Amino acid sequence: MKKFLFILLASVIFLNSCSLIYTKYDFVDSTTKEMSEKQDISSNQNIFMTVKDVTPDGLTLICDNLSDISLSCGSAFWVDVQTEYGWQEAQHITDQEIFWTQIAYEIDKTYEWTIGWENIYGTLSPGTYRIGKTFTQEENNIHYYAEFTI
Repeated sequence: MKKFLFILLASVIFLNSCSLIYTKYDFVDSTTKEMSEKQDISSNQNIFMTVKDVTPDGLTLICDNLSDISLSCGSAFWVDVQTEYGWQEAQHITDQEIFWTQIAYEIDKTYEWTIGWENIYGTLSPGTYRIGKTFTQEENNIHYYAEFTI
């Protein structure tokens, strides 16, 4: 009986530790603040973000880390649209809070994500956009961007 209870308790602890943890990510309200407040300090010439397979609903994001620096990021991203006033976050289609899976991706060399934004931004209209992600590099948070056109 003790063995059964031990296995049951261990299983509950294991399953609980495997559950997804969500964290709120606050977006900048594109109607009141320009994205220039998210300072782009991506001056490292050995880290590149590019996109492929762009559609109005999503894309594939590729991060190449050609440096020896440890680089990591979470699942959160944002999409900016280029306007006559500069870069501004694309308009959200919902007033619901955005929750992201709390996970850390370690970018040793190359990492690809398939990203869909239809639940946040809907289907994007033709225009010039950029996708942004925050990376942690040597304990500093740095914003990297990749531009694309629809």
